[in-house]
Amino acid sequence: MKRVTVKTILNTITAGERATAFDYIDKVIPVLMGIFVFFNSIPHTTAIKEISFYLSCLFVIVLACGKKVDYRFKTPLTIPFLLLLAWSCLGFFFALNRPNTIHDIYTHYIKYILVYFLLINFFGTEHRCRILIWIVALSAALFSIGAMIMFYGLERNPFTQRLGFRDMSANYLGFVTIPGLILTLGLVFSSRHLREKVFLSLAFSSTTLATLLTQTRGALIAVIVSVALALWGRWKCLLLIGFGLIVYLVYSPGFLKDRILMESHDLVNNYRVSINRLSLEIISDHPIIGIGFGMQTYADRTLLLTYNEKVPERYRQPLDTLTPCPHNLYLDIAVRVGWVGLGLFFFILAVFFRMAWQTAVQGKTNFIKTWGQLLAGCMLSYLIQAFFADAAFGPQAIMFYTVLALMTILWTLDDKGAGQRLA
Repeated sequence: MKRVTVKTILNTITAGERATAFDYIDKVIPVLMGIFVFFNSIPHTTAIKEISFYLSCLFVIVLACGKKVDYRFKTPLTIPFLLLLAWSCLGFFFALNRPNTIHDIYTHYIKYILVYFLLINFFGTEHRCRILIWIVALSAALFSIGAMIMFYGLERNPFTQRLGFRDMSANYLGFVTIPGLILTLGLVFSSRHLREKVFLSLAFSSTTLATLLTQTRGALIAVIVSVALALWGRWKCLLLIGFGLIVYLVYSPGFLKDRILMESHDLVNNYRVSINRLSLEIISDHPIIGIGFGMQTYADRTLLLTYNEKVPERYRQPLDTLTPCPHNLYLDIAVRVGWVGLGLFFFILAVFFRMAWQTAVQGKTNFIKTWGQLLAGCMLSYLIQAFFADAAFGPQAIMFYTVLALMTILWTLDDKGAGQRLA
């Protein structure tokens, strides 16, 4: 009996069948990545996201081995990404917690870069770019509706209570909902059908309401500033949304008192000031290379106790409530990779906003200009909220790299002609 091997099986597959298989795989990858992005903010879907991501990576390797797709990794952000990666890897040799540093360099940086490159390679046409925008917008709307139903409906919390969960606190919800509502606005503008406009308007309303119900100062500031940038030039729409925000603030006295004006708190004694002072003490001893990329390093109680003693007594945190994270993206990066690493992160942002200027102001088509401006607003919302929360991991980080990818796709379409795929 003739022996059957993998080689003999492969030899029985015709060239046409192999081409069909590769074409099928090429079409499956954007579906998988779409699933990954859609479930980014949905709690308890880790398995779905991990399967989608790693299957996409596996299929990319298969296509690369078959030399069926010419992937490109040369983008304006490639060099900034690599510089920050190299600096983070160099910090391993000086890290206080090396195992966690190795883990987080992959989990909270390399993996996100892979997401970025998968998105720009498989959503690189105008049509697919629109699909990705729809995915982000609908995901945010579905998440917002589900969150409000569960928190205020099923759990029967009063509307005066801040919207938030153990899986995603109120401080993090805005990182998902604000880009979602901005992109939904863009879809409303570009829609030509009344039913679609009505549907998108309802999605926008639910996402905006969920954002406001978080009662988060950072989210409110981010909504005002980022929406103003995103809608600059659309004065009627901007005035309408501004009026809606004013009405909300007028009829939310508790929110004004406790979350905005802080009448019952002294800003100087705010706990965030104590956290920032502790972070700055750590940075002063590790200004260049940082304490290591690993996020758990900062949470080490011995480290916190040591530096808490160096903080002026007025700003010291109680020993039983030492906060294990900086609650500020910029200080978080500076603590982990030093001022140099923070400078490299700002390099990434500078390249992004250069692309934003080239698309929103100098773009060749209305599609490029409109979405370039809206994506700039999305990024601004992230950066504003990052002053008040940790934003280098989880759904907020995935949203950051998704916005980077969308801007890169727009820039490429504008540079090489709409319709050409960045592959």
